[in-house]
Amino acid sequence: WHPGSLVGLVLFTVGFLAQHAAHRTLAGLRKSSADSYSRPHGVMFETVSCPHYAAECVLYCGVAVMVPGWATVLVVVFSAANLGLTATRTWEW
Repeated sequence: WHPGSLVGLVLFTVGFLAQHAAHRTLAGLRKSSADSYSRPHGVMFETVSCPHYAAECVLYCGVAVMVPGWATVLVVVFSAANLGLTATRTWEW
């Protein structure tokens, strides 16, 4: 363990819990309106269009803090770029 490990663990846990909450909200949409599209609502969905993607970026940042190195930095950069592009296209849709 190094001094940043606790910070990384907190970031990872917050990202994990936020992603889980967003996925539960999205899963609830399917049950409430199986035949039509409905926009998700809630604190996270009012702030960003794809909070499950944003939460995943936070989760990966936590991993990068806990396991420092170029490989984890590249994972964070690639994931953030990929999820950011996907979220932008989702917003445009």
